[in-house]
Amino acid sequence: MARPTNADSEATRKKLLAAAGELFSAKGPRGVSLREVARASGLSLGTVQYYFKNKEGLHRACREAAFAGLADGWAPMGQMLDGVASDAHSAKDAGIRFDAALEEGVRRSFRFSHANGALLRIIMRPLIDDGELDERWMEIGLVPFLDRASAAAAEFVGKPASDIRFDLQCITALGMRFALSSPRELARLAGLPPETSVEEALQHTEDGLVRVAQRILTTK
Repeated sequence: MARPTNADSEATRKKLLAAAGELFSAKGPRGVSLREVARASGLSLGTVQYYFKNKEGLHRACREAAFAGLADGWAPMGQMLDGVASDAHSAKDAGIRFDAALEEGVRRSFRFSHANGALLRIIMRPLIDDGELDERWMEIGLVPFLDRASAAAAEFVGKPASDIRFDLQCITALGMRFALSSPRELARLAGLPPETSVEEALQHTEDGLVRVAQRILTTK
């Protein structure tokens, strides 16, 4: 199939992936057709098929984009924990820096995940449909994060690295669960009044996640 006339290849591909990602995250791959993607993106079916010959290829590209996006969004947490020991002037200072890095990492990861709900739903869809996270996401996102963060935290938390690894999975799973909720649901679950603003609901949830993370990963 010939390339569409006057096409900006990269911009068109991003537009397709954005539209398809929203559909796949809401309906799963079985509930989406290429025609539906064409309508949602405002492009012709021929254009969709030029970039992606079939739905499987488009879905695979959406998953890869989601994996890369979330891996990049979570990377700062591991980086902050990595730098704690090298930047500290004493063991006490290192503990303080670890607590601060953990707090900032939880806050940034939650905000990023909430702002990128479509990516997160694509990540979680295989768990709902098949009982397991996508192997590719495990390979490039979750497992490297757990390896890096548990190793960095082991120096400051009075637990074996294997226990810390499980704790980090609990913190991550909790953050992802609340990141998928609407602000209205977050306010309702927290017992906040109906007039609670979006920012207040998000801030309340974020503060709660930090408290839980700090209780679980208490420094020595």
